[in-house]
Amino acid sequence: RGRQPLDAEHGVYVRGTLEAAFLAGGPARVADTLIAGLHEDGRLVVAGPGVVGITGPVGRNAAEQAVVDAHAAAPSG
Repeated sequence: RGRQPLDAEHGVYVRGTLEAAFLAGGPARVADTLIAGLHEDGRLVVAGPGVVGITGPVGRNAAEQAVVDAHAAAPSG
């Protein structure tokens, strides 16, 4: 599928959701986007404010894997 320009006049393209998240808010926005995506497809369960569980040990890409690894390394992970 062809890429749609973010700004057709200037030929600016965003390659994906994570790039758009980074451009919109930096690394913290990317982390939020990854967490939301993992939750949306059921691989991250929210049990309460600040309490989450990971249902599978493998991310689909390096960024998701970093979230999974960070959770596993956390004291409550």
